[in-house]
Amino acid sequence: MFRYALFAFLLGVALASFVSFSFFEFYVFFLCTLGIAVIGRKNVIARTAALMLIMMIAGAYRASADAQEQFFVPPSAPFLFHGTVVDEPVLRGAFQTARLDIGTGEQSRGVMRVRMPLIPEVRVGDSLDGTCNHILPVWESPGGVLFPPLCTRADAAVVSADHVSFARFFSDSRHFFQDVIDRGLPSPASDLLGGLLLGVDQTFSSELKEDFRRSGVSHIVAVSGYNIMIIMGMMWGVLRYAPLSRRRSFWLLVCAVILFTGLTGAQPATVRASIMGLMILLAQYLGRQSQSGHALLVAATAMVAWDPSLL
Repeated sequence: MFRYALFAFLLGVALASFVSFSFFEFYVFFLCTLGIAVIGRKNVIARTAALMLIMMIAGAYRASADAQEQFFVPPSAPFLFHGTVVDEPVLRGAFQTARLDIGTGEQSRGVMRVRMPLIPEVRVGDSLDGTCNHILPVWESPGGVLFPPLCTRADAAVVSADHVSFARFFSDSRHFFQDVIDRGLPSPASDLLGGLLLGVDQTFSSELKEDFRRSGVSHIVAVSGYNIMIIMGMMWGVLRYAPLSRRRSFWLLVCAVILFTGLTGAQPATVRASIMGLMILLAQYLGRQSQSGHALLVAATAMVAWDPSLL
């Protein structure tokens, strides 16, 4: 019954992508489902159907209540902007593209992408002041994904930095470990190790990326479940010989997986693999048989409940 309920939640989220409901309609559906549960409380099929309907309504309501990401509505270029970096900048050649949360003074709040030179280096949590000289409108990919407006020519400077947020902590930690790897190994060995452990692929040369593509091993350096397997294997190999109880070893593994997920930027693939890995660890800790299908369903439901746009 549990897996049916999770599947119904995902079905509700998917349904809300095609059909919009008002709050009153959700309320009526919920009352009708509650009536079915009360009337058929002695019938297993009726109780199961009522539970699935309630979860489907919850999924549809969650997707409908999720406000679509608001994009910044820029004035005509050139214009001044002030914003905070919300994601790790993407490095391409001699430029970096940062995702900013705009919203000060008379400017409308929203998200905008800014392409700027590699200097000054920006990180998550930095506040930028600058001038946008050319802006491209919102772009929709062939798959229907919307991307914020892009300022292709910007002069910006870092005016302040947030050093106390979790996002900034993980960003600084990722850069610290990558610097340690770069100092200890020459390129491209340092690039490969950074990709395996941290999922950092922005330092790869175009030739190295092409070699990975031709050999079919690009997935090894992508942020995915492979990285989680490496970390869990390394931690398990150390903890099995440590003088720790089974309970403490379990919680250390859980903390290691959570910290590594944040260290790699909490990408959807890593979050999915982390949740599945934690579910399998929990099953082994409780002495129960683990099933990858159930773990995948739990991971999908948790991620979609947090961000319905992932579906």
